[in-house]
Amino acid sequence: GYIAEVDKWWSTLLPVVKPYLYENGGPIVMMQVENEYGSYGNVQTNPLDKQYMQHLVDLARSILGNNVILYTTDGGDTGYMSRGTLPGQVFTVGDFGPGDPEPSFAAQKVFNPKGKSPNMCSEYYTGWLTHWGEGMANTSSANVAKYLEQIIALNGSFSLYMAHGGSNFGFWSGANGGGGTSYQPHITSYDYDSPISEGGEYGYGSDGLNKFEAIKEVLLRHPQPFDQPPPPFPDVNPTAYGTVQFNQSASFLGNLRTLTSKFFSNQDNVKPQEMYNQSYGFTLYTNLLRGTTGSIDVRE
Repeated sequence: GYIAEVDKWWSTLLPVVKPYLYENGGPIVMMQVENEYGSYGNVQTNPLDKQYMQHLVDLARSILGNNVILYTTDGGDTGYMSRGTLPGQVFTVGDFGPGDPEPSFAAQKVFNPKGKSPNMCSEYYTGWLTHWGEGMANTSSANVAKYLEQIIALNGSFSLYMAHGGSNFGFWSGANGGGGTSYQPHITSYDYDSPISEGGEYGYGSDGLNKFEAIKEVLLRHPQPFDQPPPPFPDVNPTAYGTVQFNQSASFLGNLRTLTSKFFSNQDNVKPQEMYNQSYGFTLYTNLLRGTTGSIDVRE
């Protein structure tokens, strides 16, 4: 199952990572073992969730050793963090933004040893994602810069999420939701209203300000000894395609046998798609009902 695949992947990946750890003279100072698990599981109330997290920690330490700093990241309050971290075994940090960083920094101190909880935002949100049916996400550049300044003033570390927008290819776009009818699929674009847009241009906030320049101005006010002058921004000249006329079409369901070679028939015990070694995309289930009269009661 899933854990077996995790074990196989980490047992292949982590030995490659190990020589690049900070303790070995490399650039990797920390390793994140899970991402926002407190939004989905609860290590406080569910023994299986705790067992899962413990397994990840034990596996990472068995390969990387006991000196590497392992950490988890969750939403920036004690609720999310309590459900997604293992105090005393990993470094607990939050993600947030743009907004007051102090609540998240205070929350992480609840779970980390006293004096060993440097302020950190693992994902400082420079924008936001967009779901189908919504307008493109657009957040204030001034706010992003303002609260980034506060993080630095509090001697905090941060990672810009996202620094550069991108694209969700194939079936990898994902979705948000809480189960059932709470389902918000992401669009193909992951521009994220980032300081560098999906197309490589400057990103602009809802206030009309250049988000890249706003962040750069903050960083330049706090120079570091190892800083290098920022490279010149590339000359990007986007070109509009104009009107594209579609004159051909094809039925999706009518061409399934052309699009895929995976078919299973006469299944007495229908299984989720993961059990057919299909980890992403869509699976179509069909059934032929034989009969001449009567009614059908369909339930979830």
